[in-house]
Amino acid sequence: MWDDGQPPRFIERARRVNRNDSGWRVLAGHESDQHMEDPANFRVIQVRHLIDRCPMSKEIMDAPVGSPFHMQNDRSVSN
Repeated sequence: MWDDGQPPRFIERARRVNRNDSGWRVLAGHESDQHMEDPANFRVIQVRHLIDRCPMSKEIMDAPVGSPFHMQNDRSVSN
């Protein structure tokens, strides 16, 4: 998703796996199970890069762990 220039359609705040992890998970929203099972399909990005690319994500940065968001028409819609 990130390299293809697609906008994120699903963003979730998960528990951090280490101190450098913000906990944010960003997906195009149509990934297959096979795609999700391959760690090579994922990369770490800085939160500021997410906000630069997807300004509407700034609105949800204070959301608690477990918060899922579907992004539609340049705005966030809680799940």
